[in-house]
Amino acid sequence: PSPAQNPSVRSAKHSFEQSIAADAKYVDPYDGLAQIAMQAQEWPNVIEITNKLVSLNPVNFPDAYYDNAVANYNLKNFDDAEKTALLGVRVDDAHQIPKLQYLLAMIQLRKQNYQGAAEHMQQFLSLAKERDDIELGKKGMAEIARSSASAQARP
Repeated sequence: PSPAQNPSVRSAKHSFEQSIAADAKYVDPYDGLAQIAMQAQEWPNVIEITNKLVSLNPVNFPDAYYDNAVANYNLKNFDDAEKTALLGVRVDDAHQIPKLQYLLAMIQLRKQNYQGAAEHMQQFLSLAKERDDIELGKKGMAEIARSSASAQARP
């Protein structure tokens, strides 16, 4: 079953919605709803919820910028994804969300800005602590190098 069909997810979603109904300016339930929408890959919902969250609290939820940027990226709204990820990097001064840098690298790669992609991927690698993230960064660097080399090989 999809995450949205899971009874405990439905229950949590209902609780978050009740909290918002009681106090629309209380930000925590929006973060919970965003996580549920991310897991369900409901990209338009993710964008709507995270936009509301960062409008209420633009500084304490760098993960909301990441979620929003991922959703925009998956919907192929690359300019919006880049703009949101850059805002997230600015807000995330404690570097809690290193994958913002990874996402920026992938956006630059799509735009064939190989130097920009490599710079963001290096930044991601310098911040990454999890072994899976480090592997992801190494694969990303290899992909950037391959794409850059093949672009240079074209006449």
